[in-house]
Amino acid sequence: MALQEIGIQFADLGDIFKVKEIKGKNIFSTGVAVTAADRTGRLAVVTERYLDPSRQYITADDLNENGLYIDKYEDISIPLVSKHDGLVVASFRMIQASENLGLPMQNSKEIIISAEWQNKVDEAPFELSQFAKALSHKKYPQPSIAVIKAYMAIADQLGIKEAIAVIDDGVVATLNGPYSGFDLPKIGPSVYYLGSSSTPVFINIDNVRINARNNGHPELADFLEGKKNVPGFEWYVGP
Repeated sequence: MALQEIGIQFADLGDIFKVKEIKGKNIFSTGVAVTAADRTGRLAVVTERYLDPSRQYITADDLNENGLYIDKYEDISIPLVSKHDGLVVASFRMIQASENLGLPMQNSKEIIISAEWQNKVDEAPFELSQFAKALSHKKYPQPSIAVIKAYMAIADQLGIKEAIAVIDDGVVATLNGPYSGFDLPKIGPSVYYLGSSSTPVFINIDNVRINARNNGHPELADFLEGKKNVPGFEWYVGP
């Protein structure tokens, strides 16, 4: 379902969820990347991640004249960022389903989807991708949690609770592990994809919140549900 089908334009999302310009060592300001600087900052984080020697997904030959990696899905995506002390340090995007382009998971020859999940993949309204942190903030957990929270707020606003994603196996282990307890369903086997071993998963944000709460993380669940002044999440500024 495209944004236009539910009466929402990208400009509307930008007005509601634009990342705020708030600096501070203990603040991670998060939201939709609207300005050219924030969009470029997001792409720089993604480019840095894909050029990482441990991944080696792209080379300098794949970059544009500005030294950035941009794929064919960029123009149909909602770009999210998290900023720390004024700098973009995390990326996330929501790729809208498109009749012309489809979604990356639908188009991939590498990804194998279990038969019982194929309809969910075929009908997915969004694919989540380019979930990355700047190498400078590799050890910070806040940026990753922040962009997930912002995504859920937008999904709530749109009334679109489901999405698909192909996620690095290490990240899946973290999201489904003892800290987060998301229990994201794996909908196919792990494959080598975009420079790392990755697994296709299905996301239902209501289930994610329930699972986090049931797995012993009520504060995280409260935070992801949009409750205010949740202890331990005072660093977050965003939707």
